[in-house]
Amino acid sequence: MHLKPIEDTFIWRLLEIIMRVILIVTSILLVIIIGISVFMRYVMDSVFFGSDELLALLAIWLYWVGGAYGSYEHSHISADMTGLFIKNEKVLNIVRTVVKGVTVVITGVFAYWSIFEYFVNNITSSAVTTALRIPYWCSRSALTVGLCLMFLYSVYHFVRALHPRRDGGETEKGEAAE
Repeated sequence: MHLKPIEDTFIWRLLEIIMRVILIVTSILLVIIIGISVFMRYVMDSVFFGSDELLALLAIWLYWVGGAYGSYEHSHISADMTGLFIKNEKVLNIVRTVVKGVTVVITGVFAYWSIFEYFVNNITSSAVTTALRIPYWCSRSALTVGLCLMFLYSVYHFVRALHPRRDGGETEKGEAAE
């Protein structure tokens, strides 16, 4: 039985679409709310009640889903200088694979923490924002979603480093599989 690559599965594509929609919608809403707030403050000499709470909620979701999307694309900013010091391609690939393994461990620890120590404690809390009474778990769940997705994608990139695709697909952005 031949399994299709995970990148070709419905859930994989759906997660990408959901992340893109969240990033687009939160970006648009942030611009609109800031525009309305500025208009009301400086033109209408009024205040957009609760705009700061809405902006914080949207910005938190934008930040954490954006981080997860960066993990998905494997496009986070990196200060990798190992290529300057290690000229042997095999050794360089081993070092990069070890780094990906360490990333899996770190994101796994943070994802675990975000679920069992942070989210579970906040979902049961009745704490709400001051003005609009938005439950805190609405913004705090973004951290859990983002970290769990980062863990998922770091596992994916680690496995791809250990077992690159043999069908000519890309293992990482811009790197052709062997």
